Amino acid sequence: MKFPGKRAPWWYLVLIAQGVACVFTLYALILEPGAVSAVSAGLMVIVSCFVLCIQFRNDLTLDEDRLELRFGPLTKRIPYFEIRSITRTRNPISSTATSLDRVAIELYSGGMYLVSARDNDRLVEELHLRRKKALRGD
Repeated sequence: MKFPGKRAPWWYLVLIAQGVACVFTLYALILEPGAVSAVSAGLMVIVSCFVLCIQFRNDLTLDEDRLELRFGPLTKRIPYFEIRSITRTRNPISSTATSLDRVAIELYSGGMYLVSARDNDRLVEELHLRRKKALRGD
């Protein structure tokens, strides 16, 4: 079962700002060629690629035995039996979510992931069911 990532309006402002900054640094490289301009433009292109990757690869998949998080170039696989708690939150801490309407997934190992799906209610419900099933050993 696949859940597309939720994107808040502020995320699109980030995309626009990143695009404008990238165009500006590339324009500066043309006007003032040099090492500093080249490094700045190179970094902005890399950051733009990362941001676009997040835009097009942002989802959660509930497999048979694990949750798979995809956020840009990053992929994390979490077995259901490792999940300690699943709660709704609006925690603004930096995370793999492009919305503040989030689900906090706390692990027994002490790790925590903040994620956001378009249908967080259904995600939470499905995660609870699969976690219970995994803890029972079904």
